[in-house]
Amino acid sequence: MTRKMPDVASAEKAEFRGKLQWVGMDKVELPVQLGTAHGNLVQTAAETDIYVNLVDETAKGIHMSRLFLAATEALGDSQLSPVLIEKILNEFLDSHQGISDEAKIEVRFDYLCKRKALKSSNQAWRTYPIRLIGFKAKDQDMKLEMGIEVQYSSTCPCSAALSRQMNQEKFKASFGDKENLSVEEVIDWLGKKEAVAATPHAQRSLASVVIQLDNETKSFDFEKYIDLLENTMSTPVQAAVKREDEQEFARLNAENLMFSEDASRRLQKALNECSEVLDFHGKVSHFESLHPHDAVSSFKKNYD
Repeated sequence: MTRKMPDVASAEKAEFRGKLQWVGMDKVELPVQLGTAHGNLVQTAAETDIYVNLVDETAKGIHMSRLFLAATEALGDSQLSPVLIEKILNEFLDSHQGISDEAKIEVRFDYLCKRKALKSSNQAWRTYPIRLIGFKAKDQDMKLEMGIEVQYSSTCPCSAALSRQMNQEKFKASFGDKENLSVEEVIDWLGKKEAVAATPHAQRSLASVVIQLDNETKSFDFEKYIDLLENTMSTPVQAAVKREDEQEFARLNAENLMFSEDASRRLQKALNECSEVLDFHGKVSHFESLHPHDAVSSFKKNYD
């Protein structure tokens, strides 16, 4: 015989009445199946937040195990896609009919991919934190967002200008009394350590961007958006580095001096021109080498 067990959530009424925006579970540990650029499937670990709202003011609680089982069964067996996320949200709503009319899921994981060196033939692995946020109200279309973080280098324009001034003064001090100066002499001097009076400060920086995807999106092309963000910044952090790669990285930094405001406007322009991105917002953080605090700037679509 099966022993009947008490079900407090269903049998009892709430002590205090009121609607709740989200109820569920945070940091559920689950595997996800990701498609790669080569058409393969790889499994990686993810943290998942799963919620429904609670609109029945008298209900004691939701059925958390139903959320857990729906997410576990779906994410463990099938490739992660917009279709799969919508399926999970619909199951959340179907399992909470009468007490909930909105559902939400957030899936977080690190996307691992190989990146080519700037000049040499080397490649190396990089990881990119990804967030997928799905929201669905009953009888409405799903809203789907993708969050991506990319690291890049930012060289301060002010520091670069001050360094150039000091280098000019050093050059004048070395050759100001000479009436005739050959190109060879200048080249020889520029190659010496003492020719450099100052160098601009640069720092590792982070762009955190959240984009809303078109409802017609059928699959997640993570590398497409990683490439978009890194190419926009022009100075992505490198993994495999030989001397020719480091020299190229220095050249790119010199060509792309930027305050945090410059970085935000670059990303804003690039995402505005991306037709499949319905909406976006983001933040850049320059982890200052000059200061103990960070320089930050936020942006979003169509900000007036």
